[in-house]
Amino acid sequence: MSSPPPALVLLHGFLGHADSWQTLRTRWPEKLHVLCPCLPGHDPRQPFREGDDFTRIAARMAAELACEAPFVLAGYSMGARVALAIALDHPQLISQLVLIGVNPGLASAVARLERQRTEEEWIRTIDRCSLATFCELFGALPVFATQRALPAAARATQERIRRSHDPRGIIEAIRRLGLGAMPDYTPRLGSLKMPVDLIVGEHDTKFRALAEEMLVRLACGRLSVVPSAGHNPLLERPAELAAQLEETLR
Repeated sequence: MSSPPPALVLLHGFLGHADSWQTLRTRWPEKLHVLCPCLPGHDPRQPFREGDDFTRIAARMAAELACEAPFVLAGYSMGARVALAIALDHPQLISQLVLIGVNPGLASAVARLERQRTEEEWIRTIDRCSLATFCELFGALPVFATQRALPAAARATQERIRRSHDPRGIIEAIRRLGLGAMPDYTPRLGSLKMPVDLIVGEHDTKFRALAEEMLVRLACGRLSVVPSAGHNPLLERPAELAAQLEETLR
């Protein structure tokens, strides 16, 4: 008798929520054990704690998920960066790692400082204007350009999730989980022994290049490209992404 598949843990991206995975979840059998925890700052039940930084948050999430081990861990964008931290520091928990549109970290101090300045400007926009104004500006970034061709209903669902957050929680998420606050994990990629699936959208040229660079360092890595998608395959091509994740579980 074959054993049941491992639990699948899904970590959403910046300004997302557990609901961001709902379209994918409806395509899988109900018997599949799927967990969608919210990142701190994105749900009132997941507040930040005193002294939280990127690595401490990842460690706390690992501890909360330990009872599900070994599990398949998948993350998108910010969630993928947290997933990478969990896999590097707590590899015994992970049977397989799936990283969708991931940046493994900024190598240079100059690049990190530039990113921190950008993120501080995001915080000022939320403070001086509103979260809604920031969401509008964030959604207009070039990395999301392919989403403009999506049906209005899909874009409206994403916008509803983005604007539903507590502005203070999002500000803290930028400060503690932003790319500028994240260590550079690139030198440690070779230590990952579990299978690592890197998934990018066909038109997400920046993150496809990052994935190709990561692939060279991984002991057991694979790159998959979602056709006709940009940076967010969850939103743009959910059926194709769901099929790829289901194949990973097999």
